Amino acid sequence: MKVLILGASGFLGSKVFYRMKSESDFNVLGTCFQSNNSDDFIKLDVTIDEKIKSILFEFKPDIILWSLMSRENEKDLIDRGLNNILKYLSPKQKLIFISTNAVFRGNLSKGYYSEDDEPKYKNTSEPLDLYANAKIYGEKLVQQHYNSIIIRPGAIYGQDISGKWDKRISELIKKNEHQEEIVRTKNLYNTFVKVDELATAIIKLIKLDYKGIIHLGPEKKESYYDYYRKIAYKLNLNSSLIKSNVISEALDLSLNTSKCVGLLGKIFSNI
Repeated sequence: MKVLILGASGFLGSKVFYRMKSESDFNVLGTCFQSNNSDDFIKLDVTIDEKIKSILFEFKPDIILWSLMSRENEKDLIDRGLNNILKYLSPKQKLIFISTNAVFRGNLSKGYYSEDDEPKYKNTSEPLDLYANAKIYGEKLVQQHYNSIIIRPGAIYGQDISGKWDKRISELIKKNEHQEEIVRTKNLYNTFVKVDELATAIIKLIKLDYKGIIHLGPEKKESYYDYYRKIAYKLNLNSSLIKSNVISEALDLSLNTSKCVGLLGKIFSNI
């Protein structure tokens, strides 16, 4: 099976890339936006039509995994890049789009969002508004291609392929080393997803030939305060330096992952 991973040098993309590279089932090609120290990836700007056309026609992938992120320029990246890909895809080629649980508004009365819940565009005053709204737009584009998977994970954590921790945990470790307090919110909830387990789930979904939307992550949600304290305990850090606060309007972005459990079993671990 030939797989093209767009964003193979990234946190999640690299995990999937090297996992696939170690399996005989896959012939995998990975791309990066900027040049890097690895010869494993080719440089590609997905917003350039001719570049996308060339790689799709030359490599002829069975699967295209979109694992790209641009934060502030997410809308432009999706609008130009994703449309370029859809223009040249055949019905037999599968497109996998990594979305986010930030497509939901996070009302505390809701939480545990299922695949049937409708994403809601955010106002400019809300956190991650540009990023989340762009992902909603991307999901709508992808749904035009029947042979597709939209993956919504929760907050991703863990170590990259070089052993470096994600930004949240790296900040926690640094502050702990300097005996500095860190404040995290008690009434802000998420589904925290280990990057290695997420990579495993993506590969299993490909092998199952799954189509549609799916939420990936463990069954249990955590507040950001509890999450940081549990991570501190696992890493033998001083958890007493983690202090709590509350926000005026509580938010809950947790996911209902029962479909994932039914398809893949309990491959995601709680913290």
